[in-house]
This record gives sequence, C-alpha cells and structure tokens, in this order.
Amino acid sequence: MKRSRDPVIRSFIAYRVIAFLVALSLIPAAVVHGQASPTLRQLLYWEDSKRSSALMELRFDPSHWTAGQVLSHKPYAVVSSVGGTSSELKYQLQIWRGTAVREGSALMTEWDVLGISEQGAVSQVLVNYARVNKTYFDAPSQKDFRNLAGAETYPWADLPTDAEAQARGIAPLPADGFIDVYGILPHDGSIVFSAASRQVKALPDIPAQLTPEAPLPKTLPNEPVAAIPSDLGGHWSEPYVLDLMGKTILKGFPDGTVQPNRKLSRAEFVAMLVRALQVEPLAPPAVVYSDVPANHWASKEIALAYEIGIIETDGTGQFLPSRSITRLEMARVLAAAMPSFTPRPADGAAGLKDVSSLRESDQQAIRALANAGIVSGNDRGEFRPGDYLTRGEASKVLSQFLQARQSA
Repeated sequence: MKRSRDPVIRSFIAYRVIAFLVALSLIPAAVVHGQASPTLRQLLYWEDSKRSSALMELRFDPSHWTAGQVLSHKPYAVVSSVGGTSSELKYQLQIWRGTAVREGSALMTEWDVLGISEQGAVSQVLVNYARVNKTYFDAPSQKDFRNLAGAETYPWADLPTDAEAQARGIAPLPADGFIDVYGILPHDGSIVFSAASRQVKALPDIPAQLTPEAPLPKTLPNEPVAAIPSDLGGHWSEPYVLDLMGKTILKGFPDGTVQPNRKLSRAEFVAMLVRALQVEPLAPPAVVYSDVPANHWASKEIALAYEIGIIETDGTGQFLPSRSITRLEMARVLAAAMPSFTPRPADGAAGLKDVSSLRESDQQAIRALANAGIVSGNDRGEFRPGDYLTRGEASKVLSQFLQARQSA
C-alpha cells in the first residue's frame, strides 16, 4: 500500500506514533480521594496524554469477563482477549475511538487498548492504536465480521462492504479520508475527512457477547390484534397503529381506546423506539438524568437510549420525560438510530418549506428520514418541526422506520 504519498494514511501513521510515544511515557494521574472516575464516554473527548493517564487509573472487576464480552455501546468497548501469559496483562480491553479509514480493500480503525491485570488494575495503555482488516471491503457482507474473530478489528458501525453497497444501491465507501463517528477529531485542517464521514453511524443493537457465529437478525412479534381499539376505525393511522400493536411496541388503554390524536411524551416515544430496536442492556441501568429516577416507569428505556447514543445530555442534567415531544425532537432521535446509508438517493426533504431555517444538523436529520420515506410534509409542504407528535404520527414513523431498517 502506498502510504507515503497518501495524506490520509500519513495522518493515520502519525496517530500510531503518538500512541506509541504516549504508551512509553505514561505517568498515573493523581486521583482525588472519593472522586468518581470519568466514564468511558467522557474520556472519548479528552486529549491523548490526559486520557491515557485517566485510563491507567481505572479499576475493573474482570472476574467474570469472557473474550468477546461487550462492556459499552458508546464508546464500543469489547474484551478482545482473556488469559494472557502475564498476570499483569491477563485481559485486553479495546475501546473504539469512533475513527476509521479506507485504503483500497483495507479498513483501518483506531482503538484505545488496555492491558488489565487479574486484580482489575490497568497495567498498560495504548491510545489511538491502529487495527487493520486487509480484506474488509472485499467481503460479501460486514456481517462476516460480527463475531468473535472480528473482535479486534470490527467496530460495530455500519460500514458497508462493496458488495453490500451495490446491493443497497449506494456508492461504495470512498477511500478519501477519516470517518469520525463520535466527533472526536479536530476540524483545524490537520485531518482529511471522508465525504461519507457524517453518514456512518454506530450500530445500536450490539450484542452483549460476541460468539463464533454472527448473531441472527432479531425479529419482532407480528401477531394480529385481537381487539381493534374503538377509536381507531377509519383513522388515517390505523394500519401503522395496528402494526405496532401487533409488534407489542404500542399498547392501548384500559377503556379499549388507543387515542391516536393524543400528544406523546418524550419518555413514551423513546420507550417505543428502544422496544423497536430490541437492544440488549449491558449492565443494570444507571441514572443519567436528574428528573428520571430509578423508579420512573421509563428509566430503563431512557438509560438504554443514552447508552447506545441515540439521546444525549444537554448540560442541564434533565430529560423532561413528561413534556410532549416535538416533531423535530422525534427526527433527531430517530435519525440517530437510522442505518448509516439509505438506498433512496432522492432528496425527500427538498419540498419541505419550513426546515431551511433550522440548524444544519437538524436539516440533515429530517433529510435522512425523508429520503428513507419515514417522514413527509403535509399537503402544504410543511414538516411542522415545532408541532407536537401524536400517537398516530409516532406509529407511522416507527412503522416506516422498521421497514427501512429491514431493507438496509
């Protein structure tokens, strides 16, 4: 591979040099007594030397770890090996940095690699360590690497192989720069970014344990609804509501109604989406937001949505679970859970009259959903981003979302 003339690969090599130098010069950082350790997600955005020192201070309980065990969704963290010859390097934990580069048929990814002792102390850290799968894009499918053998090189992000790209009707992933899924790289001109960088997303449904064989696709139940809600007959959302009820994603009320015109809360929509994604929790749910205590009815779903990266914190520490969700908020959350590339190239959002004043990231979210046929405008060409989402509307977008995921 002609690395010396390729600025993208030179950047990648430079990161590997930094990883080596930092590993040689590690000095454990002082730890304030009683202070909680930073989370792996927080450490994602720390600069290299500070992050490496903080990683050295982490402590784990590896007594039940197995090779291929996934410890975190975002960042993706996997136990890549167990049983090292040294008691100080008994386990190896890899944490994906969210970065990748294509060169020819090869996929190169960057990881923070931790050597961990039998007692759970971190004894070695390599930051920004490059892993290479030399034949990745020649494979029939990325699913070929969603197994124990792919634990060191496959980052569980939607990175279509060339055969997959052809089957989806999309262009192959270009070899033109860095892909930055977690948004950690500087935008100061020092890094060459791929044109596809913003399109690639982490997969939300990562299994808790990698096995020798790739996991089989999950299927939702699809049972006929025994009793049609009394207020649904003839309503425009009837087929979508019945679809979600048959999949046990949406439930009716004790009085036999489903109230398709009722506004949906933020907690209700996130809970429906998490049920649709069938995501496995990796650990008991943590309290992420101050207004979603452990006894809140949707605390598990909200914590899991945060864990897989489809919702974030906004600095206030609150989620506002009971507040009605707007159509724009729905689009942000749903777009975060969408597959990386959709097979419909037409700009379905081009005719929407009321989105041009939104920030670019929100326009991109709406555009991705419109291109996939999940959202559309009304008869006046309006998306109505500030309007509240109804149960009927939520049923339509989630039903269409599940169809889009099946075709990706």
